[in-house]
Amino acid sequence: MSPVLLKFAALSLLVLVVGCTSGADAFRDSFRGLLPGGEADVPQLKPDLSYLRLGNAGRYAYLGLGYTEAHPAGEIDVWYSAAGEVIKLQGGRVVGTAGLVPDWRAVRLAPLPDWRHIPAAGLSYSREIDQMPGYRFGLKQTLQLRPIPAPTDVSLHRAQPAELSWFEETQVDASADSLPPVRFAVDLRQTPPRVLYSEQCLSPSLCFSFEPWPTAAPPAAPAAPATPGGAS
Repeated sequence: MSPVLLKFAALSLLVLVVGCTSGADAFRDSFRGLLPGGEADVPQLKPDLSYLRLGNAGRYAYLGLGYTEAHPAGEIDVWYSAAGEVIKLQGGRVVGTAGLVPDWRAVRLAPLPDWRHIPAAGLSYSREIDQMPGYRFGLKQTLQLRPIPAPTDVSLHRAQPAELSWFEETQVDASADSLPPVRFAVDLRQTPPRVLYSEQCLSPSLCFSFEPWPTAAPPAAPAAPATPGGAS
């Protein structure tokens, strides 16, 4: 079997965590594989695969990285759920989905500066979305991106909120379909900077959190050196 087929076979065995949380009908209807649970309910994940933890209102699923697409504006990571949904992230931003309601079949972004060069006053940029159902192609949005203080209402696995740089994105051209504000937590110490957590919306009522999820246990602390002259 080819390496690609082996990887997809492994992805098909992804375990999902679920629980019973009310008020998430749109979430359940849009993402069939998503089920609830807390960090204590994390399933046994394969350590040789990369995962993305996707959540909403206490409901989570762990998506496996299928492959990475080359792109002039930056690589696109393609994540798969065990139920077949697909989410594409480019630089931490959603740029495509499949199997959700609604689906962002394609996203076109204006060129953006490095996260380290976002001015304190913020900046505006444009986004164009092809959305299904309804054949809503070429939906244009104007977004405002600005740095914000670290929030206290998030729960991160890999870092404390104050250790990262935070940005908020709001839709300027308000309408009935305007999306709620979204947030990005970025590690500016990495080169290039990496989004380690985000909250993004596909519709006014459908928002997700995204967090890369490590499967490897932290390295064990080195053993203390033997004390010269100690007891044998």
